[in-house]
Amino acid sequence: MIRADGGEAWAVTAHKGGVSGFRFSPDGKLLLLSATDQPAKDEEDRKKVKDDTIVIDHDIKMTHLWTWNVESKAEKRLTEGDFTVSDPQWSPDGARVNLHDKAHAES
Repeated sequence: MIRADGGEAWAVTAHKGGVSGFRFSPDGKLLLLSATDQPAKDEEDRKKVKDDTIVIDHDIKMTHLWTWNVESKAEKRLTEGDFTVSDPQWSPDGARVNLHDKAHAES
């Protein structure tokens, strides 16, 4: 983030694994984050030793939602499961989140 009147930019979140999208709540106090599932410890360990082979259609990472409190820096996961969420939208009053999901079924 960077102030409109200039200055140094700073990271707003510390979400492990990065964020693919975000939306501010209408009051500006929360961020709605879209991000893939965070890597498991064994995945991180393998990556450290350059054993980062990817097997297609295996260990697929789903995109889920979190909220991030800008002031307290507290993160809360909102969705969990074998599906991917896309295009989340705050309701005008900021009380709810409307979303679309893309179902994922393993065969």
